[in-house]
Amino acid sequence: MTGRMTRAQAKEIQRHLLAASRALERAGAVIADLGEPDRRALTGRLADVSSQLYFDLLEYINEEHPELTVWLEAVPTAHVLSWDEVVLPPAVAEPELDELIFSLLKPDWRKTAMILAMASPRCEELALSLKIVAARIRALAEAGRIDHQGDLRRWRASEVRLMPGKG
Repeated sequence: MTGRMTRAQAKEIQRHLLAASRALERAGAVIADLGEPDRRALTGRLADVSSQLYFDLLEYINEEHPELTVWLEAVPTAHVLSWDEVVLPPAVAEPELDELIFSLLKPDWRKTAMILAMASPRCEELALSLKIVAARIRALAEAGRIDHQGDLRRWRASEVRLMPGKG
């Protein structure tokens, strides 16, 4: 079969992905009751799977068929790493990560996804996940150190910039 995904196909795929999301949510509840080392190890992995489910798969369907859009809040496992869940690799310190982020920001608005894409080569060198950089961007915004608009959990639907007057 050739051609683009039809609305009916997108709706069926979306239905299966939302069912998978509910199953991942149930798995997360079981993981939450595990001991510290297993819980810590599995929580991060579950976050990776659920983020990919939303940010890659469901977001693609949202873009191809906007009338079927499912927002992040409606996806139970759309877990996005928060800064307090982050464990930085030994070779990376918080000030170094902040320096990287601030070097990419400008006084004008830029999509969060663009900032992450520009950070990607350096992240590969440091063996640092973009999800960690995204968590740090959110932490900097929550602390009032950078300006933002939109939901920072949605990289392509949010923007960041230097605080006005700091550029």
